[in-house]
Amino acid sequence: MSAALRTLVAAAAVVALGSTAACGQGAAASGPVSGNWDDVLAAATEEGSVYLYSSQHPDNLASVKAAFEAAYPGITLEFTRGSDVELNPRVDAESKSGRGVGDVHMTTDPAWIRAASDSGALSVPVSGPSFDDPDYGRDSSILNDTFFLTSAAVIGMGWNTDALPEGLSDVDDLLAPE
Repeated sequence: MSAALRTLVAAAAVVALGSTAACGQGAAASGPVSGNWDDVLAAATEEGSVYLYSSQHPDNLASVKAAFEAAYPGITLEFTRGSDVELNPRVDAESKSGRGVGDVHMTTDPAWIRAASDSGALSVPVSGPSFDDPDYGRDSSILNDTFFLTSAAVIGMGWNTDALPEGLSDVDDLLAPE
């Protein structure tokens, strides 16, 4: 597993439990957990599962699941994969009905995130083991103490090797007339 994927898996695992309000699916589901990280872990362990909604690739979600369950062996990570167009209304409906299934929602829709954070209806204060560590940068990494702001992009360059046998070395090479 690459260092970037390990970082993504670790971050997603922390986000998954760090954002857990309480778990929404198992028999012991109750609602948001107040307290510190140990309280969140205890509630998730008692329930036995955490449920994640995400638009991430299924292979990435499978890696997150494996890493999460290795780190927290008493807690199963379940997930539903879908697009923001599918998942955002589902999360909204669960919130309005009070019959939520999801504990964590990973979305890429900035307007939805801002509206949800400002309303306070779809989130709880984040909790986790290292969010106050200066290296984490809490002030720039968490919105309104309720949403993690993460971003990643994979960018690659391809070219016709007959037309450009020397290849490209950086994005500026794309501006060269040849």
